[in-house]
Amino acid sequence: GDGGAAISDATDPRSRLFWTVSEFLATLSSYRPLLLILEDLQWADASSLDLVHFVARQIPGKRILVLCPFCEAEVDSQAYLTELTQSLLQIRSASRMDIDGLTQSGTQELVTRTFGVEPRVVARFSNRLFEWTQGNSFFLEGTLRGLVEAGQLRQRRNGWLGWEVEKLELPATSRDAVLFRIGRLPQEAKEVAELAAVMGGQVSYEALRAVCDQPDAALLEAVRELSRRGVLRESTQAGETVFGFSHPLIPEIVEAELSRPVAAAIHTKLARSLEAHFGADVEHHVDELAYHYARASEELDPGRAIHYLMAAGLRAMDRNAHSEAIPYLEAALSRFRDGGTSVVEGPERVSALGEEVSARQILERLAQA
Repeated sequence: GDGGAAISDATDPRSRLFWTVSEFLATLSSYRPLLLILEDLQWADASSLDLVHFVARQIPGKRILVLCPFCEAEVDSQAYLTELTQSLLQIRSASRMDIDGLTQSGTQELVTRTFGVEPRVVARFSNRLFEWTQGNSFFLEGTLRGLVEAGQLRQRRNGWLGWEVEKLELPATSRDAVLFRIGRLPQEAKEVAELAAVMGGQVSYEALRAVCDQPDAALLEAVRELSRRGVLRESTQAGETVFGFSHPLIPEIVEAELSRPVAAAIHTKLARSLEAHFGADVEHHVDELAYHYARASEELDPGRAIHYLMAAGLRAMDRNAHSEAIPYLEAALSRFRDGGTSVVEGPERVSALGEEVSARQILERLAQA
């Protein structure tokens, strides 16, 4: 609309400021096209959003493009941003574009352009970076920045070195941003997120219901809130409702923040609850139970951990996944030496180990793997 009509009171300092900013941008754009990028708009205060709204109504017809990236998962906590977005869309002063993560080739292009290197030099690194971040721009930027800050990627006269780096990590600032997002959740939703993270990052609703202390209504609301905030995503697998984190790095970050006693207590609770929940079908879940029994508190019988670790190892060997079997068997042997009994008594319905398990038998299986 008309700039003068948009100002309710020309004597108001705030209105004069808005008008001055708009005129300044219009003057700059008269010399050359102007691109203005306002990152993370979800963190802007109401006055800043008012300014964006005002400027957006003044620039049609001018050579100005304003890009306002924001995290949709955080918009629920900033209702004013939702109102602003809807208003600008209604008067056709803005358009909306949803941005997906980068593809594997897009990730390689990002690396080559950012560091000015040949694709062949960073091909292996780019593939590992894509697997680590799944093309998520937030994790991509954070990982690359962390590698540079740590000196693992370093610039020399002939270019950048360090592409052989094996271990990828997020810097503390990126991890803190994820934890801040989780910390702003309602307490019930935060507890469910922590529980789902310890359960491996992907869990069926029935399994979550079996181990969660919250009433059904509260659990449903917590899951809905996590879905609204973009923390969890719902899918269907084999006719069962399954929830997984929106990015595989989120559960890793959440679980790593838990103290060891707290994490062990959760694993203890999960081991007991899931074993009871699976019932007669428990033999199909030995991997899951081995994971939790191996990390549970010492109050749980180490023999049961050995039982499930050995069963998971044998199951992996049956499908020729020997690299997966080795960690299970090594963990079983370690627990055997740390106090496991020479005979591991497991429920008859999961007795895939034979009549008894000894250190010798574990070593033999380990050697085969």
